[in-house]
Amino acid sequence: MYNDERTVIRELQNYAKSQFVKRASTKESDGSVFYNFGFIYKGTEGYITSTYLPNKKAYKNIDMDCNFCRPAGYNNYIELKQVMDHILYLFKLQ
Repeated sequence: MYNDERTVIRELQNYAKSQFVKRASTKESDGSVFYNFGFIYKGTEGYITSTYLPNKKAYKNIDMDCNFCRPAGYNNYIELKQVMDHILYLFKLQ
């Protein structure tokens, strides 16, 4: 059975730093920063990735999957942005 992406997104906004695993943080040649974080939601491993443009204070893209029918992306941009902002705040990266 697939997880409901909106439910997972809501739950992640309440996760503590210890519930996320920082997998990657890479500065690209254009100045953007690629982030990859892992998490476990009700026993299912998930991830959220983003490319952040610090000079514009905006995300170029954000993707997340946690056993959804398909990865969450553009159709949930506002909610995914809130999750990434939460994670970057927890890790003091923003």
